[in-house]
Amino acid sequence: MSFLNCRGSEAKNKIVDSYNIKPIVYIRLLAGQKIDGCCGPITDKYYLFEAEHKETKEIENFSVGYDCGDQFLQLTGHAPISLFNPFQAENGQGGGGEGNNEAGTQIHPLNRELKNAIHLLCSAWGGYAPKGSMRKFLEYINNSPQRATNSFAVVSFNNIVGKDAKNRNLSQIISDIRADNPTLREFAFPHMEKVLAEENKPSNL
Repeated sequence: MSFLNCRGSEAKNKIVDSYNIKPIVYIRLLAGQKIDGCCGPITDKYYLFEAEHKETKEIENFSVGYDCGDQFLQLTGHAPISLFNPFQAENGQGGGGEGNNEAGTQIHPLNRELKNAIHLLCSAWGGYAPKGSMRKFLEYINNSPQRATNSFAVVSFNNIVGKDAKNRNLSQIISDIRADNPTLREFAFPHMEKVLAEENKPSNL
């Protein structure tokens, strides 16, 4: 990365001056997970940002903790994105995702399922932010939450799950996560299952 430390307002302003910044995900890590952030290790909530250099157009990524991430949103004027929280909320409701930062925002049920599924898979595979096609699917959902994603995205994600190193389907992966995270909320994917059935694809969900 061209920038390794974004600690402090001066460093953040320099980054914003040189790069077009946009958030990709905002996620709460599972118990025991840790990722390397721009300002040091992160063990709670983090943002993944995409940074496009304004002159060279080179694209890079960086992760920061939630406080640092909120500051970048303020500096860039970007609308907040929702926190993916796989745990139960304190009031007993499912904490999840389309929540406090985007009050009133509607999301298509299929998009909600795919967004949850992508975050869960990435969490199970080490807490790392989504890459490649999964990242593009999330960008589409963030930009067009009410417009259902196409069947290609669901089938592609289903194929990615099929590459799990332990040969687990998504339900088994979620069960394994819950073993170390007993407050993990319940997840179901009926709309994704319907798409796979219509496409005559064996389900890995």
